[in-house]
Amino acid sequence: MVERALKQRRYQPMLLVDISVPRNIEPEVSKLADVYLYTVDDLQAIIEKNLVQRKNAAVFAETIVAQENLNFMG
Repeated sequence: MVERALKQRRYQPMLLVDISVPRNIEPEVSKLADVYLYTVDDLQAIIEKNLVQRKNAAVFAETIVAQENLNFMG
């Protein structure tokens, strides 16, 4: 089905997100050119990476606030 859709779309890239468990889209679809398939597991990995980055940014922001507070009070 995806191969037919690609042909009809003249091979424009397709983004497919399969958030169902069990999966509705066969993993082999991701091997097709111009198809980008993401599953719940892929999205979970992205969320975890972003969460770590946000925590690091929060620590950095707290450091800036503390330093500026010292500069203001001192």
